[in-house]
Amino acid sequence: MGKAQRLLAELARLTDRTVLVHGAVAEVTELYRQQGVAMLPTARVAEMPARRSYAGELILAPLSAWGTTWVRRFGERETAFASGLDARPRHPPPQGLATAASSSPTTPTGPACCGRSRRAGPGASS
Repeated sequence: MGKAQRLLAELARLTDRTVLVHGAVAEVTELYRQQGVAMLPTARVAEMPARRSYAGELILAPLSAWGTTWVRRFGERETAFASGLDARPRHPPPQGLATAASSSPTTPTGPACCGRSRRAGPGASS
């Protein structure tokens, strides 16, 4: 699955709130839904009424949308990203053995990892 679809699938275990998405995310998400993958409901930002407030909304978009007029419509916002790095082994672990990347949402390179788009301050570790 793509990063956006993994987020939508994982968040579906916590809420049923609709997530607003970029058209490119919506298209791929629909393909996974047709294959039976359970994910949060989504709505395309392009189909939202003009001049609406996006305060408090979770909006998923590909990195290619960054800095475009599409993103600027949201005004002041808090941003995060989902890393494409994946520390899971290429072969499945022995039955009954969980890897750190697949069992911990806080693993720095795991599939559920997000980073805030803030610069690290003095003394911060990376």
